[in-house]
Amino acid sequence: MGRTKRAQMTPSTPRTQGNNPHPSIRSYLHTPGDLLTQEELSNMAPSSPSSTLSEEVPNTGTNGTAAPAPDWYALYASLPKKEDFHSLLEEVKTTLHTEISALGSSITALETRVQALESRRPDLPCPALAATTAQAKQIQDLRLHIEDLDNRSRRHNIRVRGCRETDPPEDTRAILTPLFNPRRDDTEATIRSPQDVQAFQEALGLPQMPIADWTNCPMNERFTGRPTRRHIQQGPNAEFTSLQQASPEE
Repeated sequence: MGRTKRAQMTPSTPRTQGNNPHPSIRSYLHTPGDLLTQEELSNMAPSSPSSTLSEEVPNTGTNGTAAPAPDWYALYASLPKKEDFHSLLEEVKTTLHTEISALGSSITALETRVQALESRRPDLPCPALAATTAQAKQIQDLRLHIEDLDNRSRRHNIRVRGCRETDPPEDTRAILTPLFNPRRDDTEATIRSPQDVQAFQEALGLPQMPIADWTNCPMNERFTGRPTRRHIQQGPNAEFTSLQQASPEE
């Protein structure tokens, strides 16, 4: 087999010379230009700026005549400048300052008027003022009464240690009543030692239960006399605090 000589390229024979398809299959290789008419292609072609400006519809007036072109320099000159905004801001500041000063003067005058009315208030025959004064007195009396009840509660306080807060009052009363009744009826009864307390409990058949604290009870003066001193007796399940008659040395 002999070697095929390659075609030599010359200016008359470009590289694309042998790439053209056969006419029988050229109809299948349509390009957009082959499918559109020349008129459609001319309509799709972009227009140049010069042609656009030349084909632009002129601005006409009401009578159909061409309107004059706007004076862009005059329009630009009519726009507000930075100095105009500064002057407007100064005007707003001045207005606000004036309004605030007037408002402050009104508030001061109102305060002066209120003070004058408050100074004249006791002399005014106002039913509402009389009712308010009576109500304030009732509130003051009620407050004093509550304070008195609170003080009485503290003076008659009976502290019981060891009793649970969930115990019914009847159970606690059954324990404490036998302790107080004999002493309430006997003005000469005194507590001299923890042994007397223990013997008193055993005589009443009471178990080792929490016992009252009589130090804040006003009946102490009937029980012990003066001078007195605090005495605390501690047991396995109870603590008893009482006032005992103090010796002259104490």
